[in-house]
Amino acid sequence: GSGAITKRSFALRLIEEMSEGLAEGSNEVGFLVWSSSVEEYLPPLSSVHRSRERLALVGAMKVGGSPTKPAKLFEYLPRLPRRPSIVFVFSDWKDTEDFGEELKRCMAEQLDIIPVVICDSAEKKMPWFLGDALFRSAESSEVSVLSGINDEVLALGTFRALALPFVTLDLSAGEEEADRAFDEYFELRERERR
Repeated sequence: GSGAITKRSFALRLIEEMSEGLAEGSNEVGFLVWSSSVEEYLPPLSSVHRSRERLALVGAMKVGGSPTKPAKLFEYLPRLPRRPSIVFVFSDWKDTEDFGEELKRCMAEQLDIIPVVICDSAEKKMPWFLGDALFRSAESSEVSVLSGINDEVLALGTFRALALPFVTLDLSAGEEEADRAFDEYFELRERERR
């Protein structure tokens, strides 16, 4: 993020708060770390202490460098042991490629998936355009391609097309505002379930 906290740090803080609350309620909490593939799966366990230990392991993992591929995550989820669960998927949803078919399969398996979009609108200064643009790094002279189609917009469109509610947390508004948006999402979810 562009502010006082990174998107990853903010996600880890939210995950810690959620997992402690769930573990205190005698629920089991597991973790699945992914980027371009599923990198680590820590099966669900109960107890707040175990949850904290495992989250510390997750926080220490070196993740990133390659584009995230939610399709790989959504291919993996139905293979997990069958049990009622809620799956929170934290990502900025950038460089995701298409994952609609894999997500549909998860939904058909009755997995309760909650996409959490962690963004920073201050990072969206790049103008929107169609097609691709080539950029050459001033430092390394490496050439990279930037697609004019915003993957975050495509991801949100996929969620909407599948009628899958998601929550967007914009860090540029500050941590407190993002926390408030997360709480409001769950209040709305609870009202809709009644």
